[in-house]
Amino acid sequence: MVLLIQMRVVFQLPATIQGAFCWTMVGTLAWMTMSLVVPQTTKHDLWYVIYSCILMLYLLPMNSSTRSTTRVAPLLFTLFRLPAILIVDRIYLVFFSNLPFLVVISWRAAVEDFDLSYGGRTAAVGMECLHIAVLVALAVALQDYLAGRVELEMESCNTATQLTAASSLLQLTCDAVVELDGDLRLTKHSKELSAMLLRDTSSLSASLKGVRFIDLVASSDTAAALSKLTNFRSRSCSSVISGASEGMGAHAFHTRLVDSCATKLQTEVLQVMYTKRDGSTCHLVGLRDFTDTKPYTGITSQTTGFESEADASADSLSVGQQLSEASQVPVQHGRGTLFLEIDVDGLQITAASSSLVDLVGAPTSEVFPAAQTIQLLERIHSDGRMRLERGERPPAKVFSYDEMPAQLRATSTESIWGTMQVLQAQSGLNVLMAFQAGASGEGRDAIECRVKKRAF
Repeated sequence: MVLLIQMRVVFQLPATIQGAFCWTMVGTLAWMTMSLVVPQTTKHDLWYVIYSCILMLYLLPMNSSTRSTTRVAPLLFTLFRLPAILIVDRIYLVFFSNLPFLVVISWRAAVEDFDLSYGGRTAAVGMECLHIAVLVALAVALQDYLAGRVELEMESCNTATQLTAASSLLQLTCDAVVELDGDLRLTKHSKELSAMLLRDTSSLSASLKGVRFIDLVASSDTAAALSKLTNFRSRSCSSVISGASEGMGAHAFHTRLVDSCATKLQTEVLQVMYTKRDGSTCHLVGLRDFTDTKPYTGITSQTTGFESEADASADSLSVGQQLSEASQVPVQHGRGTLFLEIDVDGLQITAASSSLVDLVGAPTSEVFPAAQTIQLLERIHSDGRMRLERGERPPAKVFSYDEMPAQLRATSTESIWGTMQVLQAQSGLNVLMAFQAGASGEGRDAIECRVKKRAF
């Protein structure tokens, strides 16, 4: 009402208001009041359709004269029709609900004489066409904006949920969980990592916030660990840009951290890379010391070049350049099978088949010239010893191998294949080898030993 009075003063309109105009205003206020009393009504597009029809009544001859129509139409558009598109779900309703405005203006322009000071009939019809185009365009833009915003919020919520789940899982399985920024620096202090590295937490200077993760790694492993971290980041970023899902997820590798006593800890690193809403890259890293336990992942330490003793019980062992496929066919020891019992602690042959009695007491390195074979024997023996120390039975695993170089005679090196397993002897744990000898291996450019595990 106050706005209406101000309009009549500004535009020098008659002070009296027609009865039809008053009833139209009453209907408008009643319909708008109902939306405040019962807010659920504005959630339906029917409310917008009825609201547009009520506003259209202001343009009828009973409510506005020919002269005032050219002023009422822009005011209706600015104050009522434009804000109303916020509650519409269907875009086509914006067009069809505002189409009666164009019909009324066109009809009055055809049968009445419009004031030329406002552009005449053409300007009135053209202005209404512009109003409809603006309303439809804004409705489309608003819907796209709201849809994009909802999608972005859902994606952010899903990312936060996945990050929380990954963090909870890492905290459950790892000794310490830290967050690294794009420069691989710790974003905040970690009490768990500080305790893991035996650092003094009493002083503020001992805080790990801002420390580069690479600075905690052994100097000999720094380059390899940095390569692992950055290569995974580059591969993940390229997958995000291309829209591919490959390369995303967790990444694991082994390295060594150095504590305050200069002790190198064999550490399993579980890395998850994610991108924040501001576009910055962060890394969620779980750290687990597996010096005295087994790593969760079955990988060897490609980062540092070392292998933990616990890796000896992995499903596949490789001491050569290529790992052979595991066979499900049990090994049969037939005629021609030879046996050797090896004392790994003493590194000598303790028992042998009758045809190999000359090897009893010989050093292991003389019978097996390849250094990989000695390492393999030590790993299998170490796995069995660790189980005994934990009060468990020796592992019931049988490892098969082929093309293993062995010097069974003083004059030549032969290639043997067969099986090996841990043997409980009175003096302790030994390794029993059952094999058959093949052709001479002299003159080979490279000797490869491939090992695989069999389960009976």
